[in-house]
Amino acid sequence: MAPGFTMFDVEKFDGTGNFGLWQTRVKDILVQQGILKGL
Repeated sequence: MAPGFTMFDVEKFDGTGNFGLWQTRVKDILVQQGILKGL
């Protein structure tokens, strides 16, 4: 792994629960890592 790389464990969305909340969690992690624009 690259220096400064942090791995987060985010479960795949399985169709149950709130998709908007799951999506927000994933985007927050990407923002913290500075890679949201990569998508």
